[in-house]
Amino acid sequence: MKWLLLLLLALPAWAEVSSEQEVALGRSAAQRIEAQSGIETSPDLNRRLQTIGQALARVSGRTDVQFQFKVLATDEFNAMALPGGFVYATRALMRGMSDGEIAFVLGHELSHVVQRHSIKQMENEQMRKAGWLAVLVGLSGGRINQQSLQLAGLVDQMLDSRFSQADESEADRLGTAMMARAGYDPAYALVALRTLAGKHNGESPAFVNAMLGSHPMPQDRITDSYSYIPRLAFHASAVGSAPVKTRPLQERLTLAVAQSAGWSPDGSLMAACKTQLDGMNLDAEGALLVSPAGEPDEVLERRLLTQEVAQRLLLGRNSRFGLALRSGAEGERLVWLKVR
Repeated sequence: MKWLLLLLLALPAWAEVSSEQEVALGRSAAQRIEAQSGIETSPDLNRRLQTIGQALARVSGRTDVQFQFKVLATDEFNAMALPGGFVYATRALMRGMSDGEIAFVLGHELSHVVQRHSIKQMENEQMRKAGWLAVLVGLSGGRINQQSLQLAGLVDQMLDSRFSQADESEADRLGTAMMARAGYDPAYALVALRTLAGKHNGESPAFVNAMLGSHPMPQDRITDSYSYIPRLAFHASAVGSAPVKTRPLQERLTLAVAQSAGWSPDGSLMAACKTQLDGMNLDAEGALLVSPAGEPDEVLERRLLTQEVAQRLLLGRNSRFGLALRSGAEGERLVWLKVR
């Protein structure tokens, strides 16, 4: 066996993991994860995951793997993707996020697979020196079996690794663009990032190479999202259309600002905003957003988040806000926002 490993370590530097090998590696890791966490059987949760996941897969740009989506029966708030297209969201995440937020999380995870981030970790120089890539490429004539995986420890290596900050940032950007192509409003990426940041409790997750990794969501990933989301083209589809409107528009806008920016609505600022807007006695402290007659509510919400809210987040640290809404004489709607 020693001579075989020495021979495999001498493989040319350009040797790469094929799609077939990638799928086999991911399948073995998937078996490990499913055995440890179990699979959630709720029809509603699985239906939501499949609907959102397959809509994203169709526009992912990767056709050499078949994406599979499953809900893990765990209350850890997380998601992960394995090489070869095995994508998981936990039961807690599915119950705790809206469809738009889940679309961002899944888009992020699919982007890891599309960019082959885990595989590239194995193909780097450190992994070559450890011999894992040589074993993966060379054993059994290029075919992976359970015995060779156990020998090489590839599954353990992959699950115990953590994506780099550059990989995570790339997955954020590409995943947000993917959800926009699939018909989901990319503004929900802002809400999802805030939700994920608030869910980290300081404990290491069962699998490190997952959405939240082993560290809190870095603030710069949230800040960076405000630089690319406003530039994304977006057209709502039947799949990614906005959720059923069950609350008044001002209440929905207030909730969206609070979730995406992490600010708290302030009663006195709310009252002041209403007084100012009603009398059109506006000042330089606030921002006026005009929504033309006929503009859909979801478009107004997106412009508010990706323009006014994003700009103020980048300018400084605020913690409170006030918001008022009124209709104009020509059917337009006016939104007045102040932050402190």
